[in-house]
Amino acid sequence: MTRISTSEKVALAVALGLFTSIATAQPPPLPLPPAQVTNWTNWFSEEWPRHVGVCNIESAVSGINASGPYSDNLQLACKSFGAAPWHLDHASSRWLSFFSEEPYNARWCMAGEVVTGVQASGSFSDNLALQCTPLKDSMDRLTRIEGCHWLGPVSDETGPRTALNAEWALGARCTGSYCDNVDLYVCTVLPPSEY
Repeated sequence: MTRISTSEKVALAVALGLFTSIATAQPPPLPLPPAQVTNWTNWFSEEWPRHVGVCNIESAVSGINASGPYSDNLQLACKSFGAAPWHLDHASSRWLSFFSEEPYNARWCMAGEVVTGVQASGSFSDNLALQCTPLKDSMDRLTRIEGCHWLGPVSDETGPRTALNAEWALGARCTGSYCDNVDLYVCTVLPPSEY
């Protein structure tokens, strides 16, 4: 009786087409994480009671839309974090001071924060304020950012603009009469550094 070595058995199985090679055998794919979901807030303006647009509990601003004269009405795109192990620390949310197209026409959240809401005041929503909320991992460490850029101005003439997949707003600016052109400062959000 002739004994066949393991390597000979593998070579025979490959020759017979039972499998292509051990090296190409791959584990089954991991299930995909839940997709990020983007929802739009209701339209808001400086008129009460709808003078604030705020994202849902576990989402942050990722885009903006405008309508009406001088972009009087605003709407926010709010994107969830999908399977990312992050949470918003709503107890530490804060509102920045109002800004408009006059000098000092922009505001930014602090490191580790994202924009979760916008408030409007003044004729045609001339003044805007940002709500900033810390974004932390499961060990309460602040997230970090990279690849920041201006999304591009939005007005009643342009239509909406939204950020890419892993980008959220960290600031905003406006230009034009009555803050007609609103531009979001968006960044890619990453897990905290391990150092």
